Amino acid sequence: MVMRKREIIIWLILILLGMPVCFFALNDISPLVDHIGLLATALLISSLIVSGWRLKKRLKGRMEEGLSREVEDGELTSIATWMKIPDHAGRAAREAERFSFDE
Repeated sequence: MVMRKREIIIWLILILLGMPVCFFALNDISPLVDHIGLLATALLISSLIVSGWRLKKRLKGRMEEGLSREVEDGELTSIATWMKIPDHAGRAAREAERFSFDE
């Protein structure tokens, strides 16, 4: 999701959901209006944390699938490890060609 879209969604959530909740809970929306920037920043940071965690999980799964082994967190940032994936896939394809599975 693009950062601008994420910000728009967060502001809409704060306005459409925050105001009624704040009004019914406190009978006053001034606490929400006074701190809306702080709340939007907190929601934006938390959404970035969650999306970063999901991205890391997806990349780690892709690398484990390509290398056919467990991957450490430090290997996710190593370009040398990412370069091993095509070599490993090529070796697996050549090995599969040696055997005839059609019989």
